[in-house]
Amino acid sequence: MSSPQSFTGRARRRKTRWAVRAMDKLAHGLIVGGGIGTIVAVSMVCVFLLWVVLPLFQPASLSGPAATTSPWGARKLLHLASDEYRVAAWALLEDGTLDVFKLGDGDGKTANEPIESRKLFADGPALTAAAFSLTSEDAALGFADGSIRVGTIGFVTRFIDEDQLGETVRNLKPGEAKVVDSGLIQRTPEGQLRRQEISVKFGQPFQGPAASAITHIDLTMRPAGPVICTRSADGQLFFSSLKPLRSLDSDETTYRLRSAGLPLAKALKQSAPLRMLVSGVGDNVFVAWRDGRLLRYDVRNFQQPKLAEELDMIAESDVELTALEFMIGKTTLAAGDSAGRVSGWFRVNTESAPGEPDGGARMVAAHRLPAEGSEVVSLAPSARSRMLAAGYGDGEVQLYYLTNDHLLASASAAAETPFRSLVICPKDDGLLGAASDSLCLWRLEASHPEVTLRSLFLPVGYEGNLRPTYDWQSSGGTDDFEPKLG
Repeated sequence: MSSPQSFTGRARRRKTRWAVRAMDKLAHGLIVGGGIGTIVAVSMVCVFLLWVVLPLFQPASLSGPAATTSPWGARKLLHLASDEYRVAAWALLEDGTLDVFKLGDGDGKTANEPIESRKLFADGPALTAAAFSLTSEDAALGFADGSIRVGTIGFVTRFIDEDQLGETVRNLKPGEAKVVDSGLIQRTPEGQLRRQEISVKFGQPFQGPAASAITHIDLTMRPAGPVICTRSADGQLFFSSLKPLRSLDSDETTYRLRSAGLPLAKALKQSAPLRMLVSGVGDNVFVAWRDGRLLRYDVRNFQQPKLAEELDMIAESDVELTALEFMIGKTTLAAGDSAGRVSGWFRVNTESAPGEPDGGARMVAAHRLPAEGSEVVSLAPSARSRMLAAGYGDGEVQLYYLTNDHLLASASAAAETPFRSLVICPKDDGLLGAASDSLCLWRLEASHPEVTLRSLFLPVGYEGNLRPTYDWQSSGGTDDFEPKLG
């Protein structure tokens, strides 16, 4: 039977030409290959994102410690500080002695080595109180006669020429350090020789607002000059503004004091508070007692300071407030109690009734960390992040990130002796703790403590917010900024 004729009169072929079949197979292969390539490319993007993101969730760690015998025994430490390279530290004792020492290498093989020890103000009245800035070398000291000194204590760093040194120092390997002439010389990884030595600079003493001994003092540095709050032995509270006056004959700076008394009930005058602190911008003064009572004074109007708020930080009658420190920025108060709990308090604005003090602002416990079980004996905030170290009565040390209420790491020394003084090293790469019988240095690794699944996907309580919120602000202009990653 013949094929049907088309309207053109030409017969249609039923067989596909080989060229068409080849092009069809080629097109099919290209489409399949392109689809597989797209899937592979997208998958590799996912792998790359996971490769980048997973390190954000790497847990923090405290390794060590390198423990040595404490050289101070029962003497009380007023302050403990480390240098930024984690090779040297200094301690101020209650008798006014300043001890400077080289730290061990962190693996327990090299013990701490004394660098220098000196008695500050040996000819003057006894040192009775001290306050130190968290982010600078500024300090304020109070004395038994009611006088005050303001100045700085810290390490001075300079690089030196090898030709000026002996053969022993020139043969130092990268990372090694040696004590030379009341200083510490270290070979840097780049091969340079770096010298560190302690620098102590205090101006002449000036009489405080009270004639009796100063029992509590705190300091905040403002562009216009320092502000301090003090409590004297007779129970008086003062807020003072210091105006710097530079002498024309010398570079020495003196201060003119302007003080305002803070109202305080007679019953509270007779009991010494646990802590007295001034806020970061110098607008509020906080006074706390062991029973948990906290008084907040509004000192924005210097002529008429007033009691803005009174609250109880401890709900239970059988629990005491044992530690209180400002976090970086001096806005959030970190508090520890005898039940082993750590909490974070800051001021929030609320709707206020007419005539209500401070516009209705009030302190709230925005962060409550789980109880350890043993009492909190010391708190140490970081000078560059929201990390907080807490020392407990059983010798345990916990490291937290306060903004997201996250426990980063735990550590303890061999003996169950509490660490009465803790300090996070300036670069957040070490933790130094002092107990009555030991001095311990831990190596700290905490690359991204602000990142948790909770902080990324759930509301977080940021400073100044009445309730947890979703916020995004990854960077700020100052070190006291807290990243918002919601």
